[in-house]
Amino acid sequence: MQEKEFPLSYDEIDTIISQLRNSGIVGGSPQEVKPMVSQPGYPDHVTALKPKSKTCKPLIVADTETVLLNNVHVPYAAGFLVVKPGEDVGVMSDYSIETYFSEDDLVFLPELKDRSNRMLFGFLERLAAVAEKTKIRTVYFHNFSRFNGILLLKYYASHGDKYSIKPLMRNLRLYELRVFRGDKVVLRLRDSYTLLPSSLATLAKTLCLQLGSKGSIQHDEVRVENLNNNREPLLTYMIQDIRLLGGVMVKAQSIYWSQFQVDIVDCLTLSALAMRIYRMRYYDDNSWPIHIPSRNEDTFIRRGYYGGHADTYKPYGENLYYYDVNSLYPFIMKSFHMPGGVPVWHGNLEGQELSHLFGFIEAYVVCPRTITRPFLPYRDHKNTLLFPTGKFVGVYYSEEF
Repeated sequence: MQEKEFPLSYDEIDTIISQLRNSGIVGGSPQEVKPMVSQPGYPDHVTALKPKSKTCKPLIVADTETVLLNNVHVPYAAGFLVVKPGEDVGVMSDYSIETYFSEDDLVFLPELKDRSNRMLFGFLERLAAVAEKTKIRTVYFHNFSRFNGILLLKYYASHGDKYSIKPLMRNLRLYELRVFRGDKVVLRLRDSYTLLPSSLATLAKTLCLQLGSKGSIQHDEVRVENLNNNREPLLTYMIQDIRLLGGVMVKAQSIYWSQFQVDIVDCLTLSALAMRIYRMRYYDDNSWPIHIPSRNEDTFIRRGYYGGHADTYKPYGENLYYYDVNSLYPFIMKSFHMPGGVPVWHGNLEGQELSHLFGFIEAYVVCPRTITRPFLPYRDHKNTLLFPTGKFVGVYYSEEF
């Protein structure tokens, strides 16, 4: 492997290490590194949780349908349904699901964009009114993060005279869109997919088979000019989706509540739901508290996170046996102790046996240039992940050393 270029030459690195060593920062007497003091009012460990309520919360499920206009998705239909814990969605009629259709204004508004805006206005105003009357603020769309939410975010952003919005986004995904009137929360629009990460068809088949299967339409054949003529099948398709989502959410809510006394409405994602269950049912913060790193500790440890080695090699072998391991993580978690406790800082580890150390270490590494497949990573000044030979400085987990 060829040598990589770094911001500093090897001689410059040696000079800096020597200067640091002479100044006492590296080598010499052990230095005490004091961790950053936690902010007042914040716990220094993960706390256990207790049930927040004695019953599950009601919720609203909704959906939108779109048609392509100049390669842009434009909503032509929307609808919602109010569902309560334990309710049998199967006995609810289609009239329980409120629907809105853009082509109802075809005579008055010749442009689809105008009809779509009017349809969305009626849908969202009615949704806000029902939320206010029933005190149910949480509304679920399936695939809200990547589709429905983007449409509604765009609509609210361009019609901000009455409402203000606060999107919760991470990694280009919209997890929640809070809608405000003044300082008051009107709606909390969320994604059921982040809680139940599977297709609606699969979820319905698994959790509420009695509601029937998901409908089917040829989305690529839906055109602006044939929307009005296909009003009934298009709305029937959307109504069934809303009914299935309502049945799925009620059933999932019932399962998690009966098993763990956890309401899924209190969680945004499946991982948050798993953490809540763990902190309520299995975590003992008196005997085994999980330490929350300070900002100083967290920043240092994260310097030791690099990602995987993705170089390409051409393997060769004869008469080989291939082995794979299933569920290795659960086996390790069951069979070995999990490191824990409050981190201890050390300023000087020189002269200590590496096998006696456990933790994250900032080290001056000398990797022999004769190694053909070096495995310790390094990030250069462009944040490129490299696996070089030569001399470099980085933070690494002791077991990697």
